[in-house]
Amino acid sequence: MFYRILLILAFFNFYKYVKGFIKENITVTDGKVAEISTGAYISLAAAAIFYIMVIAICCVPTILFGRITL
Repeated sequence: MFYRILLILAFFNFYKYVKGFIKENITVTDGKVAEISTGAYISLAAAAIFYIMVIAICCVPTILFGRITL
């Protein structure tokens, strides 16, 4: 049960993080998209790697269902 809740929270937090990143770093001025710093890209990549790692751990069938499924 813990891993199912962790999986749901990981999806939700990743969605919130990407939405916040877009709001903070992507601005349109006169029809042109502003430059995004390299640090912002590194921060987004690190968060994506973390959440993918958490989701991968949660998606192991033996953890979610308590038995081996093929």
